[in-house]
Amino acid sequence: MRTTFKALQLCIALAICFADYALHWPRDVHSRTRWSGQGARGVLRVLGVEINVTGEFPASGVLVCNHMSYLDVLVLCAVAPCFFVSKSEVRSWPVIGWLSTMSGTLYVERNRRHSALDANRRIREKISQGLPVVIFPEGTTTDGTHVLPFKTSIFGAVCDEKSSDAVIPIHAAHLGYTLSPENPPNASVAQDISYWGEMTFLPHLLRMLRLRGVHADLRIAKNTVPVADRKQTARLCENIVFSLRESASEAPSNRQAASA
Repeated sequence: MRTTFKALQLCIALAICFADYALHWPRDVHSRTRWSGQGARGVLRVLGVEINVTGEFPASGVLVCNHMSYLDVLVLCAVAPCFFVSKSEVRSWPVIGWLSTMSGTLYVERNRRHSALDANRRIREKISQGLPVVIFPEGTTTDGTHVLPFKTSIFGAVCDEKSSDAVIPIHAAHLGYTLSPENPPNASVAQDISYWGEMTFLPHLLRMLRLRGVHADLRIAKNTVPVADRKQTARLCENIVFSLRESASEAPSNRQAASA
């Protein structure tokens, strides 16, 4: 019954989001990101997701983050106006794909160099409009127990390989999740929040709807990332994100949530 009721609430929240888009028809980048942020907050309320942010979300430049789930996009755009760079498969996901496309997500076809070069050009165009762009350099999602090596091609938009100077400021962040103690004993972040491997959307969403409380912990590094060429910058960002993950796992609140 709980899952059914929350599914109904989710449908209502999405209907309100769609109606708001149809009524106001946001065309410019700022109105689109405001719309997507409002819609994301409505969906997260239904899902029972509470967000805790440590650090300051950048007002411009690039935010580099790990990637665990489609929930990441909702959390990040609920925190602040931003754009996303995502794998092209997301465009075909039910509901999430439509929301992502309407909010201005840049899609990259993996393993195609020309697609990455085109994405780098469009990232610069988005940043020039005064909003931060979030990239997920792992190239795919994980179960959250580790950080995959960062792909280097996407950093071409923010590194000037001729001079080793940063053209665009880069910020690093880690996003993790914990479950409230009142959740079922068989619930887990790896299976009910993370969306990875051979998982399919609808069964995963139904599992998420049964949850009774989710805490999203977004940690943003205080300083911008020192930038050199693409490979060095990717490794530096990877190390910072890993360090943020380690600091989150050592926090007392997270230890308590994990042991509950």
